[in-house]
Amino acid sequence: MNDEFYVNIVYIGEDDGVVRLGRCKLPLEQDSATDTISSISCSESGHLSILSGSSELYLTYLATEFTPNSARAGSWHSFQLELVDEATNLTIISEPIILTSLSALAPGANVGPSTKFQNEITLLAIRSTFVLLAGVTRGPTREIIFLLWDLRYSVVLATHSIQIPSTLSQTDKRGLILELVAAGTGQAMLVLTPTAQHTKSTASEASSSLRSTVLVVPFTVPVTSTIANAIGLASHSKKWLVHDESSPLTYSELDATQLALLQSMRNMVKQNRPEGAGTAFFEWSKKAAAPKGQQVRT
Repeated sequence: MNDEFYVNIVYIGEDDGVVRLGRCKLPLEQDSATDTISSISCSESGHLSILSGSSELYLTYLATEFTPNSARAGSWHSFQLELVDEATNLTIISEPIILTSLSALAPGANVGPSTKFQNEITLLAIRSTFVLLAGVTRGPTREIIFLLWDLRYSVVLATHSIQIPSTLSQTDKRGLILELVAAGTGQAMLVLTPTAQHTKSTASEASSSLRSTVLVVPFTVPVTSTIANAIGLASHSKKWLVHDESSPLTYSELDATQLALLQSMRNMVKQNRPEGAGTAFFEWSKKAAAPKGQQVRT
């Protein structure tokens, strides 16, 4: 049996009534996956960002080759929702990316993502294709990491890390629940809550375990997503991504068409024509993705 995922778009009227505007299916079908969605966020402009997080899917990821269209733990999907002529349109903005190096995606005792840390990741869609991710790093020194992504180009625009507050020092054993919420223009709030555990404890320990910490997170994003802002940032993003080993990763492996495209885009950026560079990239991307018999020759 396949689980199916849908998005319902509703409007809250003046009388607080709920008016249903549309419904569409998300391409996230999975076999027997009941907790596939790890975090989800949608901006006012309709940019929908979905991060999967299922231990069953993580096992699938370990056992199979890299397949960008399959949803699995750490698989991050980006869509654009639009209402056109009273119909709901869903457009895939870019191919899914696979995240790594975060505690919520680290293998646990049962090989899949550790349930103790599974809530240590959260998303906040801002505008255009910019998304703020907050998580906890793997390793002996656990830190809170903030990553500002442009999902159109799958690059990290900015990073910042802080130590976990001392009031939450016991969370190495229990884990945290992270939640990002918008807090006005240019800032968000991150709520950190210890994961509840049903164990014997003193009154003071119980009080401490229920204490949440709220952090104010200021950020700055470009007016819109452009390839000019993304150029040169691939190396900054490498640490957080699982890469397809079969895809070209070095400059020397690019073919003549790709090299010409890259040089043309560089020239356009130098000439302060980022829109032209973006258009050239997406036109090439469409041609490269199309079946050979359907490619448009110029």
